[in-house]
Amino acid sequence: MQIMGRGDVVLVRDSPGLHWLLGLLFLGVGALFALGPLGLFHDRAAVGWPVRALSVLLGSTGVATGLWVLHRAPRSTLEVDRLADRVRLRRWGLGGRRTDTWSIHDVEEIRLAESRDDEDGAVFRVLVVLRSGDVVPISLLWTHGREAAQAVAARLRAALGVRAT
Repeated sequence: MQIMGRGDVVLVRDSPGLHWLLGLLFLGVGALFALGPLGLFHDRAAVGWPVRALSVLLGSTGVATGLWVLHRAPRSTLEVDRLADRVRLRRWGLGGRRTDTWSIHDVEEIRLAESRDDEDGAVFRVLVVLRSGDVVPISLLWTHGREAAQAVAARLRAALGVRAT
């Protein structure tokens, strides 16, 4: 996550480049395995139909996994504009574009959430808690490194004038 400030505007950007790379890798290799036995490979007749069917099945699973990874990792940008009294969260990814906008006064707190990854390491995510009770993650991805997440939470707390937990 990157945090930038320009006058009364604070931007927090999440760039999920490695997730996109992983998704494209699954998508590309899966497509090769799925399309190869269907006509992409010139020696497909030398391989029996059970092996070709298995290759198409595994390739299709790879394509589906790649699309799933890409769908779950949109790029997120949070913009706090004190002059316009606005907090805007934009997400862009395979699922399309989405923009949510709130008044600065609708934000009750900035929360730092902690969880565990599959190797039992600590991962973090910064959350915006609204007065309506909604809890909105800035990024849909969890990240390693408490210090960086705490720095983002502290900068947002200062920009919004709210508490951080």
